Amino acid sequence: MKLLLCLLLSVAFLSANAEVVYRDASQPEAAVLLQSDGGGSTVQFNLADLEVVGTDLAGFGSASAFRIPSEGDYLGVIGSPDLPVVRKMILVPDHGDITI
Repeated sequence: MKLLLCLLLSVAFLSANAEVVYRDASQPEAAVLLQSDGGGSTVQFNLADLEVVGTDLAGFGSASAFRIPSEGDYLGVIGSPDLPVVRKMILVPDHGDITI
């Protein structure tokens, strides 16, 4: 229980020190259908906020980590940058195809 409380307080502290580096004032829809025809559909995913948080990397010194505050996650690949990632579930019909 103490560990959970410490973790929660740490996250709250880091969030309080975050600087918003991008904010879309219009608060766009999370996903917008741009085009749909017999050949397929094009969906645009929008990012509402992006913030930067100061962090300390052992053996490297201070750094900046970018976060998506509302729903973002982290790449989580050991040895790779701590990049922000957004994962979305998209329903594709059995006869459909998807291209990214």
